[in-house]
Amino acid sequence: MERIKRFKWSILIIIIHLIIVLYFNVILSSDVLIPRQWDYKGDIAYSGKGFGLWFLLNLNAFLVLAFVLFPLYSPRYRRNPGRFDSILPNLTFIVSFFLMIIHLYMLLWAIDFQYLKGENVIFVLIGLLFIFLGNILPKIPSNFFAGVRTPWTLTSEKNWHKTHRVSGFAFVIGGILMIIRGFIHFTSTLSLIHTFGVLGFLLFYPIIYSYTVFLQEKKEKRGGEK
Repeated sequence: MERIKRFKWSILIIIIHLIIVLYFNVILSSDVLIPRQWDYKGDIAYSGKGFGLWFLLNLNAFLVLAFVLFPLYSPRYRRNPGRFDSILPNLTFIVSFFLMIIHLYMLLWAIDFQYLKGENVIFVLIGLLFIFLGNILPKIPSNFFAGVRTPWTLTSEKNWHKTHRVSGFAFVIGGILMIIRGFIHFTSTLSLIHTFGVLGFLLFYPIIYSYTVFLQEKKEKRGGEK
């Protein structure tokens, strides 16, 4: 019960998310098309009512449950339970909140809600998510399930902390660039370069950085043995 209380705000988000889905389940027609994804140009792929209503809610609930049950399956939780318990509720809340907001945006799009009907708004939401995650990343303790999990971060506490500190800055920068994409209309070529450039940067830079830290640690270890 005490652990559930730590995640009370995330659980509240799931309840609100469920209410939103039930409301739209009533007002949406059976043949409605709900946005499923936006590509780098802002073009939309749609899904039917069932998938569009329930997939993100189920994913959100699953992620919250996974974080609540984290001590049961994480072998590293017992190393530093206090630190995990201080950061996981915040991380869970941020992820669940943004999943709900992004889903709400998709559903409002489906009913042609003009005040939010903009092809680039989704990039602003994703950018904000990246910025919030960037502030959380440096605080995540070493584990096998969340964060930048490379062979080098998982075998070195020093590597883990350095990589996540740098990754936090990278996500903030990536988030700002995604928000800029939301306010500026790019050509197809620039959209492709921008979107895949940002995502590639966020994916590969932490991996490359963790490997360079590994090489540095290896060099320092050899120097200490001489």
